[in-house]
Amino acid sequence: MLSGLAAERLAPVGSEAAAMIRAGDLLSWRARLQRRAGRPAAAREDFSRALELYRRANLAVSLRASMLLLDLASLAAEEGDRTSAAEHVAAARAASDMPLLVEDIVRARPELAALAGP
Repeated sequence: MLSGLAAERLAPVGSEAAAMIRAGDLLSWRARLQRRAGRPAAAREDFSRALELYRRANLAVSLRASMLLLDLASLAAEEGDRTSAAEHVAAARAASDMPLLVEDIVRARPELAALAGP
């Protein structure tokens, strides 16, 4: 079911926030499956599209947005792109309404632990 997901059909321009959030959630689940299947480019694309939907739904500062940014940071770190990983971690911190949780997740993820704050 998720393989045929087209966010544009689920949440076209002008959709209500609930439709955009639902489409973003589905994309984020598919992205996690793509990542586990060894398809980081497809995962990155879905995470980015989900993040854009959350922003359109006025969830730019939210736990959902922060988690997607941390997933993007993990992908970048796993590919050896420390600069992008650090940028995504910084964006996750800025987008978080739960900064302690974000920091705990950064510390807990081996690929991000070096980017943890003091």
